[in-house]
Amino acid sequence: MHSLRIFKSLAFVLSLSIAGSAVAHPDQAAAEMADAANAFLATLKPEQKAKATFKLDDNNRTRWHFVPTEMHARHGLSFREMQQDQQHMAYALLASVMSAKGLQKSAQIMSLEQILHDANPKGRFARDPKWYFVSIFGKPSAEGTWGWRFEGHHLSLSFTVVEGHIASITPSFWGTNPGKVLEGPRKDLQVLVREENSARTLAQSLSSATVPFPSLPFSRNEPIVLFCRNEAAAIASTTPCPNRGSLPQAPTSRADSSSARR
Repeated sequence: MHSLRIFKSLAFVLSLSIAGSAVAHPDQAAAEMADAANAFLATLKPEQKAKATFKLDDNNRTRWHFVPTEMHARHGLSFREMQQDQQHMAYALLASVMSAKGLQKSAQIMSLEQILHDANPKGRFARDPKWYFVSIFGKPSAEGTWGWRFEGHHLSLSFTVVEGHIASITPSFWGTNPGKVLEGPRKDLQVLVREENSARTLAQSLSSATVPFPSLPFSRNEPIVLFCRNEAAAIASTTPCPNRGSLPQAPTSRADSSSARR
């Protein structure tokens, strides 16, 4: 009995030690992300590094969007400007914080730009699967405060680390165009089919008394809700966004949440 009490005491002290350690020391995930960020930066030439890095308080850190770059000028280093080994390290940075499924979906979203280009080579927007940008804010370190973003058309992923702990993985936007590939070698590909079906099921389960907008006719082939801007107070609609050619830049003071077909 005496030994049992000692064991319980030791177990209690050990649990306190582990809990204290988790608070006092940086997250392993944050440390691995910092290592991957520094490994990526180490491959860059000075002029590339100047494009990819920003001060932590730079206004670009909160300036994000999911629309084509022609509608929202992006700052950072694009895949267009990277050599192949540098692109691999950029993917490794993304892989340091994402699951295998998330990494797969992000790569597939990027690849859809080639399908859009092939369907309309002389279209309004330059569709290019390499027109995605990496931006790093502050100095990546295992115990520091910094952040970074991976962004392009229909994909905007932001990560913030505070004193060695992952503090935020938002704003985060995932979208697809086409939502479903209708022809070609990748016919029937639906990158976000699970998310779309789950959202439709949720929307169809809501009554007019539980939603802040009039009931909308949800069907299998239509978007559930179309948010026209990356604002907290976006307008729900089943029709295309007005003034698509002159979409304003999002003010940095607004919270961001969006879903759109573009």
